[in-house]
Amino acid sequence: MMKSGTIGLLLLGCLMACSKDSERISFDDWGVIMSDKTRAEDGVGEIMNQNTGALIAFQVDSTYIQQCIDNQYFFKLYFTTYDSLTFVILRETRDFNYHSDADESQNKILYSILNQDTLEMMSSALSIQPRTEYNAFHTVTNLHTLTQGTFNGTVNNVPLIK
Repeated sequence: MMKSGTIGLLLLGCLMACSKDSERISFDDWGVIMSDKTRAEDGVGEIMNQNTGALIAFQVDSTYIQQCIDNQYFFKLYFTTYDSLTFVILRETRDFNYHSDADESQNKILYSILNQDTLEMMSSALSIQPRTEYNAFHTVTNLHTLTQGTFNGTVNNVPLIK
């Protein structure tokens, strides 16, 4: 398990790398072209949190995927409750699926963060499927944690932003 300071440094480095301006790049293998951050409000869907008490339905307020460094990406979800769920993923192949227990040559969920707390993941999966007709992604979340229960749901119109 990583200490919160290590996670903080990783996220700070990724945020600094993400904040640099870049040209409009086409990720042909994703089938989605980068957009600006205003498209983040187009996302719709909900993530259900259960198994730690009352069922909580998190309605998406805004969401996006952003390249961090090299083949690492943030998948950010902001909810109408002012909570947030962040995934840091490693993209190694053209496959649309990511797993917390993937090996080095596969797409992997590196971290999941609820608000500012790094979650201890059990076997979890995330599917990020391009919808070229909308220039966005359809996502399916199946996150299992040791202390915060299970997060399941689908979110549509997730843009890839600069």
